[in-house]
Amino acid sequence: MGSPHIPDPPRACRAPAVLPPELVLDARDAEGHAPETLMAIQTRLTCELEAHQDTPHAALVRLLPAPHGENLWTHWTDDHPPEQITALPDCAETNGAPSGRDDVCFLYRDHPGRCSYDIDAPGLVSPDP
Repeated sequence: MGSPHIPDPPRACRAPAVLPPELVLDARDAEGHAPETLMAIQTRLTCELEAHQDTPHAALVRLLPAPHGENLWTHWTDDHPPEQITALPDCAETNGAPSGRDDVCFLYRDHPGRCSYDIDAPGLVSPDP
């Protein structure tokens, strides 16, 4: 008798997009966030959702400084590039593991598909040079 098969975790979508220059400016000038607190803006985007077919792609554009509890995200489709950025609240889900082994979801609240801690996404973030 062989060992039981452990299924592979679901894969991240990873569809690429480029943040248009006007949205880079919008992210930089996000209301209520002074330039001196500016966190890095991602311009080369990769969809961070679980692999999907019928929903728009989504990527984090900019982390906002604590304690906002929200970050800037953009959405796009295979036929249309990102057209806006939106401040979305953080997903509040955790994997329920004991303290020290627990993990939080890094996506936005009410995102489609599984939470980030359940998705196999090695090298998902492509840092800008």
